[in-house]
Amino acid sequence: MLEIKESYVPLVVGSLVGKTEKDRLKVCPFFRSVGFRHGLPYGVCSVGSFCVYHGKHVRLKAHFGFYEVVFLCPCLIGYPNEGV
Repeated sequence: MLEIKESYVPLVVGSLVGKTEKDRLKVCPFFRSVGFRHGLPYGVCSVGSFCVYHGKHVRLKAHFGFYEVVFLCPCLIGYPNEGV
């Protein structure tokens, strides 16, 4: 039996998020650093084998008081719905 401990708010490219959601998206929940290579973090992804994005799972662009999602790692589900 699979038990889901957290619920996630889904994200798509082009969606707008507020500052609270932006702060929750700072750290990738799947990335585990194992060192540095060529000045970039090198690590493994708990979903795949190694992280080809160097832990950068989302990119945001400022957009009229909000932040527009311009890139999403395909492994990212969304941001945690706790505390909303």
